[in-house]
Parts: sequence; structure tokens; C-alpha cells
Amino acid sequence: MPQAVLLHEEGQNYTPTIATPAGNVIKMADGRAGIVAVDLAANQKGAIVTEGVFFVTSATGTLFAAGEDVYFDAATGLAVKAPPTATSSKIGTAAIPKVSGDLVVRTDLNAVPPTLKIATQIGYGTSLTNSAVETVIGTAVIPANTLKAGQVLSWFLQAMVLGQNGTDTHRFRVRVGGLTGAVLVDSTAINAAIYSVFLSRGEIVITAAGASGVFAGAAVSTFGANTFTSVLGAAIDTTVAQTLVLTALQGSASAGNSARTDIFNLEQK
Repeated sequence: MPQAVLLHEEGQNYTPTIATPAGNVIKMADGRAGIVAVDLAANQKGAIVTEGVFFVTSATGTLFAAGEDVYFDAATGLAVKAPPTATSSKIGTAAIPKVSGDLVVRTDLNAVPPTLKIATQIGYGTSLTNSAVETVIGTAVIPANTLKAGQVLSWFLQAMVLGQNGTDTHRFRVRVGGLTGAVLVDSTAINAAIYSVFLSRGEIVITAAGASGVFAGAAVSTFGANTFTSVLGAAIDTTVAQTLVLTALQGSASAGNSARTDIFNLEQK
């Protein structure tokens, strides 16, 4: 059985250096996948398909959800779930679910999963006043089983100091897993002037999904005149709902201390 069977196509010229049968999956120089449309002899000019929907051979026990990334392992000739390795590269996304026992995964070649907006807040948000306890002032819920290996969570957050009591400090953190979850960003405690702004932009990549999932990433943040970077990595259980939160902590419980969220945007892609 060929590695892929054409359903419909868009393509471009292609000339192989060795004889290549129709249906072979080719990794092009720009990183995209291509599938040979007809049998080609060495150095024969022909066509390679770069867009379309294909049945790509896959192990019966390899399951895909609709929209999940599909990788092709040149060593085995099979569609696989693993992120890129020495022999595998991404070829598209699953057009429909693949269940146990299926011999192929219907693959949208070179398709990019859509960006999903999980949370969008622009404008005055939650305020924290007169509290010396770390408190969530912005939150977004990521539903269970929606994060897959290779997917990215991208955030842009802004908070502002509205009130400053003497030498008291303000501290902002970004966490995944709620108030007690892994710390992604920590501004540290800073005696910031009134109207000082905390900004954070970052991404985490799911490197392994499941109950023993793992993520890695980075963030760049500022608080007043301070700029700091974060290199991220921790465990994450993608089989349960997760929350990304912005928290605030004030140096003392004073009515003169106040902070709020102004922007809380989180996207999954």
C-alpha cells in the first residue's frame, strides 16, 4: 500500500534525484511536506502536491483527534503523533478523528491548526486592594484533553499599580495550574510608583501530553523600570482542566495599596 492516497490536490513542479513512486511523502527544503502525484523516474520533471487531503498510512493503535498535528516518520513510512525527530516531520493535521483499528489517518496536508482564543480582556478588570495575600486577579481555563504535544499557549498580560502605601511592595506572578500552580513569571516584590505597569508576554509549548505531560517555554516581562526574562519548564497534566492565572501580592494589608488587571489575553495554537 502506498504511504499516501490522493483525495484532492494543489501542487507544484518537482524533479526527484532518484526514482520515486506516486504517494511517497517528501520533506521539502522549506520544511513543508509534499506528496508525489505520479510515478517519477530519476531526474524526471513531475508534480509534487503541497496542499490537499490524503489518507496517510498509520499504525492501527495510533489515534488522532480532529485537528491534531500529524507527523510522518520516514524511517517507518507511517504517520505518527511524536513531534519532529531525526526521521519525522510535521505533514499536516487530522481532518477527522482516527480511531483504533483504522489503517490510515485522513490528513490535511500542511494545514495549520487555527488559533483558539481562550481569554480576551481589554479594559478594566479585577482589582485587589488592602490585601497581603497572593490573590488571583485574572484567569483563563484550558479545558481537559485539549492540549496536545506541539501545541502552544501564548499570553499577553498587563496589570497596573493604582495605589501605593509608603514603602510597601507589589508583586505579580503568572502561574499555570491555578493559585498554587507552577510559576511562569515572578516580578519579585518591588516598591513601585503609582501607575507603574506590569507587562508579560510569553509562550509555553506542550512537549508531552497526558497525565505526565511536560511543557517548556519562555517569557519576557517588565514591571516599572525592571525587565526580566523567564525560561520555563515543568510538568502539566493535560487530561484535566488547567488554569492560567495572573496573581497580585501586596507588601501589607493597607487601603492605600491597590492593583488591577487591564489586559488578559490567552491563545492556544
